[in-house]
Amino acid sequence: MKRLFGYSILGTALVVLIGGFFLLNRLMEFRSEIESLKDQGFPVSISDLETEPADGQVDATKQFSRLLGPLGSFVSEMEESYDYEKGVDQTTVELFNELSAAYPTVYPLIAEIADAGYVGFEKKGVGARESLDFELQRLQQIRSCAHALSFKAEILAFQQKPDEALQTANEIFRLCETFDKQPTLIGHLVRSACRGIAIRSAYEVLSNHDVSQGSRDQLNALLDRYEASDGYRWTLVSERAVGSSLLSEMGTLQVAFNGKPYLDLIEGEIQQCDKEAFEKDLAFADGLQAHMIMPAITQTRLANSRLKSQVRGLRIVNALTEHPDSVDKEKIDKDYLVSIGVPEQMTIDTMDGEPMKIKRVGDYWVVYSVGEDLIDDGGKANENAIKDFVVGPE
Repeated sequence: MKRLFGYSILGTALVVLIGGFFLLNRLMEFRSEIESLKDQGFPVSISDLETEPADGQVDATKQFSRLLGPLGSFVSEMEESYDYEKGVDQTTVELFNELSAAYPTVYPLIAEIADAGYVGFEKKGVGARESLDFELQRLQQIRSCAHALSFKAEILAFQQKPDEALQTANEIFRLCETFDKQPTLIGHLVRSACRGIAIRSAYEVLSNHDVSQGSRDQLNALLDRYEASDGYRWTLVSERAVGSSLLSEMGTLQVAFNGKPYLDLIEGEIQQCDKEAFEKDLAFADGLQAHMIMPAITQTRLANSRLKSQVRGLRIVNALTEHPDSVDKEKIDKDYLVSIGVPEQMTIDTMDGEPMKIKRVGDYWVVYSVGEDLIDDGGKANENAIKDFVVGPE
């Protein structure tokens, strides 16, 4: 009996020793990977994400803080009184005028922020969780800005001021650029949604009104900048810094169990950024933190692909509406699009590498990419994004 008891103690000690060695090894792997990323110049913590304005940029953090109170009231009253299904009429114009008079700082402050080009990731000297919670509160307000600007664009279009309407849609794009360096997957989702609002607003103006070449060129420049940017990669890099900080705050056991799998998952997704076409499935990753974040990565990657497709679609619509004789063309192909000013890369479907699909429906151009299922559904879209990614009439 004593021998059996001794064996059980020995066995328990061996299990503890092996388990401890395993956890120590995982902890060392995580720390080694973090040091390697740091040596390569990547941010690995919340403090690394604190940035400074680039040349020509002004920090509009104070303007953004001043905006939040009036903006919340403006949007709340707008959504309470505006019937989106009914659309704009003279009553809506009166509502817009009343709100603009009641909250006169809202649109000027939004314009200042968009012009500044920079809003700092501020919350210094606090933990990762507090910093992240603060940032999420600010992200909610960016969409409110986009809705307020879209509302203004609709009013201007109704008043037969198409250039001002398109420039207001362009302001949504510029506002998103101001916040592109804000971290986390959720931040990217919010900015993608706001750019989606801008795309719908710009499409309505381009499809129903004549606009100046200057306004078209401004829109093209904004779309080209987004095409050339690598925003999703930065999102993943910054998410990795935030996630690493959160893991470290949770303690050594969390880091040991979940740290390296989490880093591996993010690195695998970063490598996906270099691939030409969309891949539906994420690589399997173990670890609680990796499992928790996989749904968010899936949604963010899909939103990024949808937006990139729609940016290309709007670029094509801008060119086609600039050249009314395009309606008489028997075939709208890549060569024709390039001849009217669309960059060749932006004629290609980001999902499958094939040409973007283009058709005429009544008086409107419809440009689309195959959706998540990678099947051409003829330009049909739905809220779940299973079908095609469409730029067209709603």
